[in-house]
Amino acid sequence: MKWIHGAGCLLAALALAASAAGRVQGPCADCHTMHESQDGGPVAAGGPHPALTRNDCVGCHSNAGSATIVQLGGGERVPIVNNAAEPAYPPDGSPSSVLAGGNFHWVAAGDDTKGHNVRGISAADQFLSEAPGRLLGYCGDTSCHVSLTLPDPSPEEPNGCQGCHQTTRHHGTDPPGEPVPAEGGWYRFLSNPVGHAGFGGRGVLGIEDPDWEQAPTPAAHNIYYGGDGSDTEYPQSISKFCAGCHYHFHSPGFPTEWWGTDNGGGDSPWLRHPTNYAIPLDGEFAPLFDNATAYNPLVPVAKPNLAAFDAARIEPGDQVACVSCHRAHGSPYPDMLRWDYQGCAADVPNPDCGCFFCHTQKDG
Repeated sequence: MKWIHGAGCLLAALALAASAAGRVQGPCADCHTMHESQDGGPVAAGGPHPALTRNDCVGCHSNAGSATIVQLGGGERVPIVNNAAEPAYPPDGSPSSVLAGGNFHWVAAGDDTKGHNVRGISAADQFLSEAPGRLLGYCGDTSCHVSLTLPDPSPEEPNGCQGCHQTTRHHGTDPPGEPVPAEGGWYRFLSNPVGHAGFGGRGVLGIEDPDWEQAPTPAAHNIYYGGDGSDTEYPQSISKFCAGCHYHFHSPGFPTEWWGTDNGGGDSPWLRHPTNYAIPLDGEFAPLFDNATAYNPLVPVAKPNLAAFDAARIEPGDQVACVSCHRAHGSPYPDMLRWDYQGCAADVPNPDCGCFFCHTQKDG
């Protein structure tokens, strides 16, 4: 773990903080070191780091305490995704409330079922030899499709945190309340690596909540993009991005144009829970579209259009996404689920079971 040099970064670096406009502000020396040397010793363990930064991704986004947003000088903030002390879950709006992507706390503590295994945070998964749902035979055995704990296959195809967060643009534009553009590094810096021939560098669309969902409400939360489910949008929807590694878990059928094969996800009856798929308007799902039903940030959906939407409601065309059920970094539950799936039982009312938010007739 990297708590020592991580704490140093949190005290002195603005590199990963976001201002109201999404652009880093503050003294250059708070983020960068010219020669990785101070008073005869290194600035931080593990250096020097790319772009002359004072620390790496894990170091700056880790905290030995439970606070999930660290306040720096000048009002700048750093979102924390790796706490040594257990954060609050589900999010409760407190200073230790887990953020939208979840937290690596539980996988870092040794439970491989409760988070993505990422270099610098945890060792390789002891149960899985590759990403579950991976399409075998592509990208080799040293890529991020196998494990995010491996070394970088090449400078154009980084691993670790940057296996997903490829386009870091801390000085880029990030207009509040609008989709993050390419010059801002895309939503949460999520994009394909530039080394992916033919489709490298294209990123995910989305609108970021100003406090990273530390205190989510039906009207204040991330807005995820779902698109129309077509192959041609890869990977701009959040679920299409996840399918880059978890191919077989995506539906409906994805994608024939560049893999040359269909995963069968669009078969009827469903082989797996639908993903990147519009919620039906009738049956047990009809109550979701009643104006009396508020959006539930514990069970988020993806919007087909980021130009016109109601953030506080579920609307026709809204989709089940990978993040509707899972936290990308980790959670206190197996499979990084947002709620305790083992506590969900048919015909037993349970307001904490997210399944019943959509499946309104299954809880009795």
